[in-house]
Amino acid sequence: MASITISFGQAFFAQNINITFGNYRRPGAIMVERSTDYGATFTPWHYLVTSPASRECRAKFGVQAFQGVIVRVDQVLCMEYSRYVPPEYNETMFIELNQKQRGDGSPDPYTPGLQSWMNATAVRFSFSGLYRKFDSMATKWHHYTVREIVVTGRCDCKGHGDGNHCPFNQSTGLRACQCEGNTCGVQCDQCCLLYNQFPWKPGSGAPWTNDAAAKCEACNCHNHADTCMFNQTVSDLGLSMSINGSMIGGGVCLNCQHETEGLNCEKCKDYFYRPVGKNKSDADACQACLCNLNGTTNVTGLSFGDCIKDENALSVHPGKQPGDCYCKAFVQGRQCDTCKAGFYRLTQENPQGCIACNCHLDGTIGRSSVCQGDYHGQCNCKTNVVLRDCSQCKDGYYDLQDSDSNGCKFCDCDVGGTKSGQTCDKVTGVCHCQSHVIGRTCNRTESGFYYPDAHFIHAERNPYEQSVTYALHVMLDIPKTGKYRLLVKYTNEGQEVQTQAVIQYNNISASQAEELFNFSLPLQECANCPATIGTNNPKDYLLLKKDTGLSILLHMSLSNN
Repeated sequence: MASITISFGQAFFAQNINITFGNYRRPGAIMVERSTDYGATFTPWHYLVTSPASRECRAKFGVQAFQGVIVRVDQVLCMEYSRYVPPEYNETMFIELNQKQRGDGSPDPYTPGLQSWMNATAVRFSFSGLYRKFDSMATKWHHYTVREIVVTGRCDCKGHGDGNHCPFNQSTGLRACQCEGNTCGVQCDQCCLLYNQFPWKPGSGAPWTNDAAAKCEACNCHNHADTCMFNQTVSDLGLSMSINGSMIGGGVCLNCQHETEGLNCEKCKDYFYRPVGKNKSDADACQACLCNLNGTTNVTGLSFGDCIKDENALSVHPGKQPGDCYCKAFVQGRQCDTCKAGFYRLTQENPQGCIACNCHLDGTIGRSSVCQGDYHGQCNCKTNVVLRDCSQCKDGYYDLQDSDSNGCKFCDCDVGGTKSGQTCDKVTGVCHCQSHVIGRTCNRTESGFYYPDAHFIHAERNPYEQSVTYALHVMLDIPKTGKYRLLVKYTNEGQEVQTQAVIQYNNISASQAEELFNFSLPLQECANCPATIGTNNPKDYLLLKKDTGLSILLHMSLSNN
């Protein structure tokens, strides 16, 4: 006896078998067995014997020969070869496994019983006996030669594909069904990843035909998930929404994306919200709340820093809109990031969020109590008013009044009589005078004092000296930066005077850098004539800086006539 085993590696529904022999005649008998457990066990499937079958079936296999009527669906037939005398070579045997009359009496020709009979994962052929030809060479040439075995069958696609067309997959070494109805797997025996709203079920017809009514239905994940699974409890409680909007099925979406969550990825995660009118299926359906933690307060039902998620939550948050954060008392804005009008400096430490502006209304434009809502909170001051709350006049101004459109009056302090760098009192308007200078604007000297202007800088001749040279030096403070001309005038009483002036000062150039100048020049030789002292060009001004000194040294030579 010899045998050949063919393993399919997967289940098929076999229909018939073709066996083609080679360069010698067929065996005396053939037993065909099938396995449904990938070769662990085999059971008889068909017998072929040499005539007469009535004797050979019982002698070779212990069964009766087929009498022409199949009495049960899983009956194993023992039949004679179709040809009594075999050809010398290349004989083909055809075995019809199903037989037209095989069935269980039901109208459906492919009942579960017949499907079970057709099902096989491996097949084994056992050859016994020889067709003997008695000649001189018989003892040398008796042998088995099998050229080809073809088992025709259908793939088991579980009713979700055409089992007659299941291409061979080179990578897996198996034939794969071309699944339909949103099913997946080699045998279409499961729903695809996003189609588990209902449990997978096989087709109601033959496993190798497609039953459209048994297709898998997509989960309603609103385009935010790629996979889902069926949950029986969810289905029983009616918690999952189908793609038709009905609360039937048990699809549970997995790994919701785009900041969504929920059985159907229908809700936004904490700290995200869906704007009014936004479609749940949009990729940007959920947007960040971005509540400013400095201005946000705690509220029952929301995590700190979270906002109103969607329109479904408005009933428990009256007056709010999706995306609104809950703000502290003096804070406003969807994100609670802005102080209310009249408040400033938003900080987390402040339980009310912001500080009242408390603007000094007499000093603000239009008596406005609103300041800038930033950290500094500057009020909107009138032209001559300063400080954050507009409560004080600018330097050089006084008497803050609501009725004054500019807020304060100009001090108008006398430059010469006022102390260097000083202005007036911002309430009374009294200027800060130099010593022995009086008046609100420091424009008068005390009684018994005079103001040392150029008329009081003088030199006198000693009448007892025939020729005398005098030197007079004076330092003048510059009251403010600007352009100046220096006028020097002298008088005499009929004497001839030779006068030389030496000037030293800090001049400001166009680039605002200071330059020290030191030059001398003769004055006009006339009495009571003013001389202009400037740069090399007498028409030019001296550019002098505030609080610097101007040094004038006059050399005067007087001679008697």
